[in-house]
Amino acid sequence: MSEIKVDTVAEKTSANGVTVDGLNIKDSKLVTANSVITSNVTDANITLAKLAGDSVDGTKIADNAINSEHYTDASIDAAHLNADVITGHTAETSIADADTLLIHDASASALRKMTKANFVSGIGGQNTPYWYAYGHASGQGSSSGTFTKMEATKIFDSSSAYDDSNFRWTCPSGQGGKYWVSIATQPYNTSVQGTGSQVVPYHNGNSKGNAYNASHHAISLFRNHWIMWSGIIDVSAGDYLEAYYFTVFNSGSGGAAYGKFSGYKLIE
Repeated sequence: MSEIKVDTVAEKTSANGVTVDGLNIKDSKLVTANSVITSNVTDANITLAKLAGDSVDGTKIADNAINSEHYTDASIDAAHLNADVITGHTAETSIADADTLLIHDASASALRKMTKANFVSGIGGQNTPYWYAYGHASGQGSSSGTFTKMEATKIFDSSSAYDDSNFRWTCPSGQGGKYWVSIATQPYNTSVQGTGSQVVPYHNGNSKGNAYNASHHAISLFRNHWIMWSGIIDVSAGDYLEAYYFTVFNSGSGGAAYGKFSGYKLIE
């Protein structure tokens, strides 16, 4: 058995190095191809610095090996999303108020979650508050040429804002805005002719306009005519609206029947 003493093996020339049992050593390096195998590498001993740039590609990564711990936050952009990222999920046919949607917050340049209830609260809306009141079918009398408040009793009132005791609708707190208001009635006169009629909305006790019929009609025709007013009134919280009518008749008595007074808030 031969023995090699320390520091006694050296190459004779600088060209070839030293070969020991088929393993060539030259200039302090192993130069024999494929001479280092996995069993000769200490576990967990290959550092990042020992890897060449772009040396690891998809063929060297196990399936399902990359999870959320291995990519930088906010690093997945639109170009790296599959086209079926939404359509590929299970279809849903209904949505509950507590269900969550993903939206982009433009002011923060960030993604945000929002419940369905909050999402739809900013889309469209309902024409509330609203009210509808109906007057006397048998007729409400008045003096000729005098504006008289229509005594209409509420049928619908979404905000409990219509008062049957004074026939007045008062705008609830936080509900100011533009309202579409409608008034209609049938004037009547117990004499042969009625001279004219009007219906007028009042806002905080002040007239907001009228519809006027100045024709002279026989009694049978006069009562068969509807007098109507409709339009937009800008209302603040605490303001009140009322409906007034006006008839003129040559003799006898008169008034109005089937009065209707209604309104609803416009969506802006």
